[in-house]
Amino acid sequence: AWIADPQGIKPGSHMPVVDLNGDELNAIVAYLEGLK
Repeated sequence: AWIADPQGIKPGSHMPVVDLNGDELNAIVAYLEGLK
């Protein structure tokens, strides 16, 4: 997933790697999906 490993998806991207645990990552994904 892009949020968990942006450099793994697109090497050289400007998005920093953010150390998130599973619950934090799920909360962000749920928030972003709610914006649709």
